[in-house]
Amino acid sequence: MKKSTIRWVIITITFVISLVLSFIFLNKGTTDMTVNMSMPSLPVAYINIDGYKVNEMHGYTTRMESSTLRDSVTPIGDDRAVSFIIDKYETGITGLSVEVRSADGNRLIEDTPIILYNDYNNTLETTVFLKDLIDEGREYNLTLVLKLTDGRSVFYYTKIVQNEEANVAQKVAFATDFCNKTFNKDNIKELSTYMESNSDGDNTTLAHVDIHSSMNQVTWANLKPIIQDDIAVTIEEIGKTMASLELRYMVKIKEENDVHYYNVTEYYRIRITNQRTYLLSFNRKMSEILQMDSNKFVNDKIVFGIQSNPMQVVESAGGDILVFENDGRLYCYNAVDNKLVRLFAFYDSAEDDYRCRYRGSDVKILNVEENGNVAFMVYGYMCRGTHEGEVGAEVFYYDSVLNTIEEQVFLPYYGYEEILKFDMEKLSYLNSSGNAYVFFDGVVYKVMPKERKYSVVASNINEDTFFVSKSGRTIVWQEKNEKDMNDIRSDLTVMSLMTGITNTVSKGASEYVKPIGFMNEDLIYGISEKKDLIHNRLGDITVPMNRVIIQSEKGDVLKEYSENGIYVTGGTIEANQITLERIRKNPDTGEYIYIEDDHITNNATVDAGKNNLMTVVTENYEKIVQMQLKSMADPKTMKMLTPMEVIYEGGRSVELKSVEDKERFIVYGDGVVEGIYDKPAKAVACAYDIRGTVIDIYGNEIYRRGETVSRNQIMAIGEASTTETKNSLTVCLDTMLRLQGISRNTEYMLDKGDSVYDVLSKNLNNVYVLNLTGCSMDMMLYYVNLDIPVLAIRNDGSTLLIIGFNEQNIVVMDPNEGTIYKIGMNDSREMFEMSGNKFMTYSIRYDEKPAVTY
Repeated sequence: MKKSTIRWVIITITFVISLVLSFIFLNKGTTDMTVNMSMPSLPVAYINIDGYKVNEMHGYTTRMESSTLRDSVTPIGDDRAVSFIIDKYETGITGLSVEVRSADGNRLIEDTPIILYNDYNNTLETTVFLKDLIDEGREYNLTLVLKLTDGRSVFYYTKIVQNEEANVAQKVAFATDFCNKTFNKDNIKELSTYMESNSDGDNTTLAHVDIHSSMNQVTWANLKPIIQDDIAVTIEEIGKTMASLELRYMVKIKEENDVHYYNVTEYYRIRITNQRTYLLSFNRKMSEILQMDSNKFVNDKIVFGIQSNPMQVVESAGGDILVFENDGRLYCYNAVDNKLVRLFAFYDSAEDDYRCRYRGSDVKILNVEENGNVAFMVYGYMCRGTHEGEVGAEVFYYDSVLNTIEEQVFLPYYGYEEILKFDMEKLSYLNSSGNAYVFFDGVVYKVMPKERKYSVVASNINEDTFFVSKSGRTIVWQEKNEKDMNDIRSDLTVMSLMTGITNTVSKGASEYVKPIGFMNEDLIYGISEKKDLIHNRLGDITVPMNRVIIQSEKGDVLKEYSENGIYVTGGTIEANQITLERIRKNPDTGEYIYIEDDHITNNATVDAGKNNLMTVVTENYEKIVQMQLKSMADPKTMKMLTPMEVIYEGGRSVELKSVEDKERFIVYGDGVVEGIYDKPAKAVACAYDIRGTVIDIYGNEIYRRGETVSRNQIMAIGEASTTETKNSLTVCLDTMLRLQGISRNTEYMLDKGDSVYDVLSKNLNNVYVLNLTGCSMDMMLYYVNLDIPVLAIRNDGSTLLIIGFNEQNIVVMDPNEGTIYKIGMNDSREMFEMSGNKFMTYSIRYDEKPAVTY
């Protein structure tokens, strides 16, 4: 080789080495390495109740706002003993302690170190006897604190309630026994005595099985599943006779040449009396776990099998890149490169570490590019990885060429992960500039990952009038008056999240605009004359809209709905149909009468996409889900990839500071957050429908559909009559105040313009005043059961108090009659429905905090 050639080779090599070294130097302090996601390192704690291992608790590495944490409730007896089982998973523990706090988490009641415990076979067991500082029947927050050998403190949370008569073990035994017996059809006769099999049950699918399903469905139809691990039991609600339990487990189903794994969740609502056990509710969900296996690709289809939850699917513009979610894990199928990439998964297969399978998080697909790059969000509790033991929302970017995922930003959250998940499902959007918009605790934030900054888009939001378009790229909201929750604001704010530009929808000075929602990307709102607003004595405002407008994303009016003499009071939107709730004004009396709903249908077709999700019927598995692909797949040559994660020095966290303590009512049911509202009436109605519970942000119970006695009467309330100066309303208000030891001139307060809501909220101490207009009479019995009277307004405007009930009647104190008497259940329902179900009551506030009224 010539010297000149050798010299050029040396120069070239030196140049390449210099480039590599320069790249490393310039990126020092930024990129560290690419690694696989780290495995879980935290122990898992349980409660031991008479030998039953229940209430699985996963650890948090930061202190959480315990008031809203509601994963489980642990009943304790008169000895106040709490027994823990801790699976250490080879993690060293140097210390334990237990804390007890008030429901709102502010007041520390007890902080006790645990000295005595048994440590064997990688398991630690201990029993602690709490101090006599708690009241029977009230809920408290209990925190188990572990000190690890690596210096970290880990926190485990459950609610506790002292209830000697809860008979927990008997209720847990019934549920686990029922579950185990469903795997043998010889038990059908025994199980059928608890079921309510009828035509309401859907016997075409095993994805959802409930108390109305056939016994064949309950016993797994033609399938022969085998339980793979212990049944995880969580106590969600507990009373003297009733309990709500969640059971989680995995099953395996063997085929001739294949094995399928399924995650199963069951919900039981049980009532046990001296005579027998009643199964009030049973609900089972079953979803197949997608294996990283090309066998799922059959010709031009991906077979997902039985799926209980709607699958999230997003494709690129041309349809060649298909991203889909399965059980909180994210996959990308690239038809051009014939590869399947598991973009994100806390667990890879059924055999993984048990802790990886904890479903405290969800994923959302944010953007899919034609080149295979994908942006997505993981939100909730992080059971492994960089943020193990934290709660938050994490935005990732997948690079198809490098086959790596990279965290763009992490938004920590210190409340219950189920609340965060609910909010993220309402709004989490990433625009082309890389800016994210999220809904955190009732506030809309704009997050700029590149700058590690954020700004508040809207904080003073009325959640009843906050809506997001189908694509998530447009939002509309209406602000509220912080000082007067019933103050009506006239304008709407519409914001394009693609551009960040806001527009205002406003009408004349004498008009009020109210949003109804979005149909796809079209905004729907109504217009009302301010003179037509209806104010009642409870403080409610009804907005009769004489026109309904459908407006395009560009701001063009597509349709206007109006009928002479008819007003719209609200609406719901499902698919391409709007249902309008309507009233008619009586020209003679001026009163409004409810009339039948009307409907508006949008006939515009929506692009179904290149790849279509569908449900098909099979012989053994009944209904299954599969994807019809735009082209044939080649499973034999398909590449299966798992990306590495890019790890950076330093953090990419952006902490969203709380703007204000927004009053929110959280509805819990079947282990999840079913709804969040900023007014109690809708929350109570939702909880009643799902047999759930309403909690405020301070952890106080506002309503629970559950255990009530068969009869009760507030004996402290006697007969009272109207007088020349006191009408039925003032008599009822006087009675409610007097029950709390308060005397006021209520007629004077009403005469000067105060509403019923104002009178009660200004004078009752340590209570939450609740306007429950629109709720049914049956929902009011929860409060009467607690010796709290309910003020009700009849159709003629007169007022009475509901003060008691039994199986057939309610008991009322009627000032107009000057007596206490009974009204039949059906008659009272009809009477109150005719008056619009106008109710006002309160719930007790136990812990000290600033007075709050709703």
